[in-house]
Amino acid sequence: MINPDCNQISPTAFLSVFYRRNTGLEYAQKLAIVSNAETVTREFLGDDSFPKMEFVAPILESKYRAIQRYIDSNQDHNVLQLGCALLTHGLFVPSGVIYLGLDLPAMIESRRKIFSDAGVQYPSGYRDEACDVLDRDRLEGIVRDYLPRDKPILVVHESLFYHFNLDEKEGLTGTLASLGRDYGLTWANTDMAIRDGMEERIRSNPLIAEFMHTLTGKTGRDLIANAYPSIDFAASVLTDHGFDFKKEGGKFNAPDAVIKLGVGKNMVSSIQHWLLAFGIIQGDKKTTNSSELILGDNGFDPFLENPATLWLLHYRLVSTN
Repeated sequence: MINPDCNQISPTAFLSVFYRRNTGLEYAQKLAIVSNAETVTREFLGDDSFPKMEFVAPILESKYRAIQRYIDSNQDHNVLQLGCALLTHGLFVPSGVIYLGLDLPAMIESRRKIFSDAGVQYPSGYRDEACDVLDRDRLEGIVRDYLPRDKPILVVHESLFYHFNLDEKEGLTGTLASLGRDYGLTWANTDMAIRDGMEERIRSNPLIAEFMHTLTGKTGRDLIANAYPSIDFAASVLTDHGFDFKKEGGKFNAPDAVIKLGVGKNMVSSIQHWLLAFGIIQGDKKTTNSSELILGDNGFDPFLENPATLWLLHYRLVSTN
């Protein structure tokens, strides 16, 4: 089932192409011209906002390059790109890597025509397919159809996660966890927006406020409301996964650790690292007494809502070397 709100996100794909036109990224200028990105962006932002928004260009370029670095450093993974839009990461994957780009049907149709008109050639390992990534059955089915299980999956996306509300974030996270149990999965999520941070940026920069207001109005997606409520809320998701697993007596180096945690093998090591750093576990054996008092079944702050708990965790973090 296609979420109708998501169709309104598609013009942001052309906005990204337009503001990348002078970045030096391969195909950037050609795609901006062929896609008529300037006209689409002007109509999307409006004549008043359009000339003020060039400041987003370096932000978009840095996000693009960050995702490309993840891809380059995980060449033992096949790649799943959610919301591939008019992005070109998949054109530069090494031999032997399969790259699957997904987006809504209308966006995939536009992408194929624009890339063809621009003379862009897909490498042999690249495929783009129509898929609403919030449709769990469709997403799981298409991944299992196109990506073999002999390699783990690297999941990437650019700005897509910003637009999803918390329920949609949770649903997509569950789908990726399910895929991770079959494949092993590394999720390079560059869209972890925190509400108070976004609000602070809006207060301190009128241009960012105008840009966010325009995106919210045009897409029908409230970017502030859709952000994680706090960094502690977002961080607790990771901590809760690791703590529950550890309490049940599992080991982080066990062969089935990825399956039990529902995350990729790289994240298993990362979870263990941070549990040790925060003093939630000792070595690789059991939870500490103090973490049981905080996070156990009858703990006084299992959801990390008390500021005193956060101060305690910060103290542990700086004292564990």
